[in-house]
Parts: sequence; C-alpha cells; structure tokens
Amino acid sequence: MTARRPLVLAVVVLLLPLVGCDGGGGGGGGGADAEGPATVYDPARDTSVYDDAPSTETFDDAFREDYETQVSLPDGRKVRLWYSASGDRLLEQHYSPREGAWTTPVVLHRSEEPDPCQGIEVTEEDGVVAVIADFGLYCYDGDPPSDSLALAATGDLTTWDVDSTLGFDGWQAMTIEPAADGPLVTWDGPEGTSLTWTAASGFAGGA
Repeated sequence: MTARRPLVLAVVVLLLPLVGCDGGGGGGGGGADAEGPATVYDPARDTSVYDDAPSTETFDDAFREDYETQVSLPDGRKVRLWYSASGDRLLEQHYSPREGAWTTPVVLHRSEEPDPCQGIEVTEEDGVVAVIADFGLYCYDGDPPSDSLALAATGDLTTWDVDSTLGFDGWQAMTIEPAADGPLVTWDGPEGTSLTWTAASGFAGGA
C-alpha cells in the first residue's frame, strides 16, 4: 500500500472496548444504575467467543498508528479498533485475560465513503465504551469527514450501537456521566450540536 503522509494526528485514547452491528439496542452486561439496564462487565455472563489472535490488518502500513487503536480496560480486557485495508470499514475485536485469546474481528460499520479519517477516539467509564470515528473521501489526507460515527457498547461488548451522521464535520468530544437510567454518553460537535446515548434508550439528538 502506498504510504500516506499524516497531516492531522487525532488519536485520543483513554480506556476502551467492543462488537456488533449498526444501530440497535445496548450491549449486555452486569450491573449499573439500579433504575437502568446493567452495563458493568460480568465474566460469568460473557457470551463472546475467544478463539483468535490480534488482527494485523491495517489501512496504511507506514502510518498504521493513525488508523488503529488498542486500549486496556480496568478489568484486564483489551479492545482493538481499526480501519480495514480497503478503507471503508471500521472493525473491532476484544481480548479476555481469562481465556488468553481474542474474538474474531467484526465489522462495526461499512461506510459508503471510500476512505477513513486519521484517529479513532475511545473512552470508557462505568462499564460503557464510547467511540468516535470518521470516513470521507481523501479524509486521510486532510479533507473533512462525510460520515461521522458515534459508537457505544457495554458488558461483554458483543453488541455495539452505531450512529452514522452523513454530511457532518465530525464529533469533537465525548463524555460519560451518571444519569437516572444508567451511564449517559454525550458527543459534542460544531455549532452546539450534540448526540446522547444510554443503554436503556439508545441514541437521541444528533446533528
């Protein structure tokens, strides 16, 4: 693959996770706010199948760190997110220290845009893993995104909720905080735009 010179380095990693498909309900788990669905990971209820090694796929061999991220969760698990070699897919797999293996990679989102943007942002708190990722024509070379993703998962990370906003300049920050029906994730964008998510209600708002 032809090396691409990175223009903007926008990978922000705090603590992570993941698995799943576009849209849908919250992930499984084991115990958050008493009034909301469980979000905390329970190893005894983990339905993931750990039988693989970490993927070596990358969009750019020369600057692969701009198109993938791997983070460790407080419970010892690890999560990998990366853009496919073709550039139009976001993939995920996670690792269990108990099983000593990874899940098989899954596609979280397939974009109609042909190229990924540099940087995948991940944050984790109270059993929730939240992500920002973007796609857009020549976005790897500095052009603005045209398909902006917000993702969230809980528990064993076998189910991911994915919100795709087209023709949007991308989410700029995200936070996780306590709420009446469980942890609340908020993504903030330009000009006061925002998107929220809870395991009980899914996504609300948007650009």
